[in-house]
Amino acid sequence: MRISVLVPGVPFDPDTLEAKSLGGSESAGAYMARALAAEGAQVTVFRSGSTTISGAGVRYRPASEWARYVEDADDDVCIVQRSPEAFERTTRARLNLLWCHEYSLARSPEYLRRTLWNVDRVILLSRYMLGEYRSTYQLDESPFFVSRNGIDLELFRRLRGETAPRDPKKLIFTARAERGLDVMLRHVMPWLLAREPELQLFIAAYDVAKDRWQGLYDECDALMAGLGPRVVHLGALSKPDLYRQLLSSRVYVYPTPSPVLPDCREVSCISVMECQAAGLPVVSTALGALPETLTSGAGTLVALDPSDATSLTSYVEQFGQAVLRFVRDDIAWTGASQLGLLRSEQLDWSEVARTWLGEFEGWLRLGKKGPMADPSAPMTTPRRPGVRRTWAAK
Repeated sequence: MRISVLVPGVPFDPDTLEAKSLGGSESAGAYMARALAAEGAQVTVFRSGSTTISGAGVRYRPASEWARYVEDADDDVCIVQRSPEAFERTTRARLNLLWCHEYSLARSPEYLRRTLWNVDRVILLSRYMLGEYRSTYQLDESPFFVSRNGIDLELFRRLRGETAPRDPKKLIFTARAERGLDVMLRHVMPWLLAREPELQLFIAAYDVAKDRWQGLYDECDALMAGLGPRVVHLGALSKPDLYRQLLSSRVYVYPTPSPVLPDCREVSCISVMECQAAGLPVVSTALGALPETLTSGAGTLVALDPSDATSLTSYVEQFGQAVLRFVRDDIAWTGASQLGLLRSEQLDWSEVARTWLGEFEGWLRLGKKGPMADPSAPMTTPRRPGVRRTWAAK
């Protein structure tokens, strides 16, 4: 099966995951391309950058070449990540798939609907994501395929034997600041330190433009400075270095959402999947897809919202007590760790790739799929025999 994948965003190459930090969506694109290739597909990835290079069975080309390529290439499947506007042009692929990674309310309804005439399936990452996409875009379930993110289990297996022992006082946060770092630094960490002065918070991130969040990042820097040696900033880490940090930590702390982004919800969470593979208990919030992502018992999800000023005090209390339980109670920690490890065995990217290829083959054999926003919308370029798009509004 010949597959092309457009992954806009931060530039990457075959060795980026091992050598540098990379955002969640770009990491998913890189890992999924490798996993599809490992299952026998011929995969070409178009990403930001100017070079053409091959690695791990995948050919990487500049995103600037994608438009010309899809007009001419007789691929079986064309996948576009996060950018529905790319499908305003026709392709010669037999199957066009839009792979979404973002909360639907971040976009206007027309952002997606105006290109549905040229999309065969929209790939989503959770049942929660399905519900909010259906509501936002007023569509039934038929256009959507609910998949999931994955993790690199082989890397975890390799690193377990070479990682430092667990630090019983080490907490870790690895998300963008606007996802709750301000809540952690301003409210949760002072509460914890008043009860366990030896705790340390380790913060990792990835290289990303701060744009409108620069003020928040400056504020978090000041809060970190105020906490002195109780906070350690790790900077942007490669996947191996990040996994080493997770494997040596006691609790993953993620008090999301931040008051600066109160409507934000996780539609999936690779970090929480990675924590489970690291045997690392998670304390976070019971919102969005987090209850789907964190298996029962592998941590604690607080049923309050830290972005709501009326519940913040109670949230911090419940969050902090959950953290202290995993710090102080070895039996509770071990139980959560083992449940996370057990769940993680089902989360490898290879399983996602096999599922996708099975679905692709079925859709291509059927030659048609379910409903379309505007069945009369013309196609300006003939398509190869494959799928007839017939979407319908809910």
